[in-house]
Amino acid sequence: MRELSYAEILAGDDTSCRVLEVTTHRAQVALGTAEIEPKAPPWADYATPEAAEKSIQRCEEARRARIHKRENGDRGARPTRSEVPTLGMRIARELGFEFKRRSGDGPKQAMHTTVISGRSVSEDPTSLIVLYRSHLGSCGDLFERLIRRRDPELPSLILQGDLSTTNLVTDPELKKRFDIRQIACASHARRPFALYEDEDPVHCEHMLHLFLGLAIHEERLDAIGRNQENVLAVRGGESRELWDEILELAKSMTECWSKATTLGTAARYIINHFDALTAYLDDARLEPTNNLRERMLRMEKLIEGSSMFRKSLEGRFVLDIVRTILQTAVAAGVPVHEYLVSVLRANEEEVTSNPSRFVPRAWLTEIMASQIVENSAPSS
Repeated sequence: MRELSYAEILAGDDTSCRVLEVTTHRAQVALGTAEIEPKAPPWADYATPEAAEKSIQRCEEARRARIHKRENGDRGARPTRSEVPTLGMRIARELGFEFKRRSGDGPKQAMHTTVISGRSVSEDPTSLIVLYRSHLGSCGDLFERLIRRRDPELPSLILQGDLSTTNLVTDPELKKRFDIRQIACASHARRPFALYEDEDPVHCEHMLHLFLGLAIHEERLDAIGRNQENVLAVRGGESRELWDEILELAKSMTECWSKATTLGTAARYIINHFDALTAYLDDARLEPTNNLRERMLRMEKLIEGSSMFRKSLEGRFVLDIVRTILQTAVAAGVPVHEYLVSVLRANEEEVTSNPSRFVPRAWLTEIMASQIVENSAPSS
């Protein structure tokens, strides 16, 4: 997580998810009566980082008490589950779990899976780190938790998302400490015109045609190979011209569609966030869309559609960890099975004290270096 928090650009998205343990508790509370005190939620031990820390301390105290009894001759003092911190506790100590509504109206109720990705080395695609997190929160909440871990000597940060209020960083302290620039997603701006094309075929077809042109520009850059010079040349010329047309078309649509309509809202979104939507034109590092994160979350819909949602929160956290490892390892070009076996066999204290060594890319670099040393050693 520390490596991810140091990235120059973080992009994220989230989607609703389903955990039976959570929905069952919500249903029980809804059916309860005023005379019956509601049962503590299953996540009470790790709702906040502070609660998670206290829970982990209780586990450690229970372990020490059991060891003390054994040392005093109590052979019946056996290890119990109460001594072992759960995944929920360990993860929430760093990232939190239940977040407050930004309106101040109590904690959030909806369960979401958030994915955030970023490169630990901006020029190296294999340094991409992907983090999945299921929580009672949003992408913006996870952004803030990561930024709190960020090195103050890295003040500039770019965040990409769909610019909904839940995806924005609003913490005044973080905004004071860091120069945070939030950019938008062209696909999010385009989508309403495709979904509601039948309501205004003329304007929507024109708008979709312009967005198609932008996509073609990016595809051609992929085909010929990207570098700083040609990316900025294409984006600063042809792409900027298309965006200027998109802006003018959006302004004309506001004259016939009010902000109470979906198309009116979509047109005003482009106008109000034009700078954030076109930020990528001047920075070759940036992507015009957040499509990669959306694709990473597509599995959630397949899981829910197949009724394969998780029964327990712990099961959901296991799924988050597995997906985080797999996506990050694939990006680094690491043989996943070999990597997992190596890390699982490593000394636990070493992994805990120096986790950055065991990030897939760093692990592969170390393995390759050791192989070079072995191959260069003179044979006896």
